[in-house]
Amino acid sequence: MGLTMGLYAMADADLRDLMPRDRPHSMFSKLAGFLGDRSGEGEFDSERLEDSSASTDLDKGWHGIHYLLTKTAEGGEPPLCFIRRGGVEIPSGEEVRLFFSADVAAIDAALASITEDWLKSRYEPADMQRLKIYPHAIWVRDGNEAFDYLMENFRILRAFMRATAANGSGMIVTIG
Repeated sequence: MGLTMGLYAMADADLRDLMPRDRPHSMFSKLAGFLGDRSGEGEFDSERLEDSSASTDLDKGWHGIHYLLTKTAEGGEPPLCFIRRGGVEIPSGEEVRLFFSADVAAIDAALASITEDWLKSRYEPADMQRLKIYPHAIWVRDGNEAFDYLMENFRILRAFMRATAANGSGMIVTIG
């Protein structure tokens, strides 16, 4: 199974409705309610978002893409660090963050100028293994095939961001 990353386009108005206005734990209840779980109990279920919005996933390539964009395991500079940082965090059983349309537009603009050659120049399998970039075992073992996997997922990411920004939408990012 493993950790995968989901991206879900959503209008800013809907994202604002998910924001806590009274108490910190109300955000999960609002998100659960928006997704149809009126009880607000249990784990966040990102699969419910797939039915209600434009979505995609980066499979297990999300952490490798983050590394290529930032040369870090967890940090980096906005807007390229969005896979691991930024947005508004929703407390839940998995990592869930909201990004509004202005954030999506900035991310899209930054991704638009990135070339495959630039990403390839940043691909360092030994460093990725040392930093425990998920999934840990493939970078050195699979070499160029692992890079091709990252490029395939980067193209999916860029297309999603382009369409989401063009629609003036925000997004929800999940890792879990």
